[in-house]
Amino acid sequence: MPSKPYPPDVVKQAQDVVSAWNQIGATVTVGALTPALLTTDVTAATALESEMAKLEAQLTDKRNQRDALYASIWTRSSGCAAG
Repeated sequence: MPSKPYPPDVVKQAQDVVSAWNQIGATVTVGALTPALLTTDVTAATALESEMAKLEAQLTDKRNQRDALYASIWTRSSGCAAG
């Protein structure tokens, strides 16, 4: 699987940049980029990560429910075949 075009701690690095940038001066810009714009991106990324974690937990729960049901089906159906 190819590596992603960004580091795994990209959000943390961006938060550090915003923090340092605000210490220098929140009105300083780099081209069209401002601390506020970068903060907006970080906030959106954090919200997505949170939503993904909730969905992953839901998926794990559904898989556990499925596995329990499959085990029950197997127990019941294999008992019929043996008899």
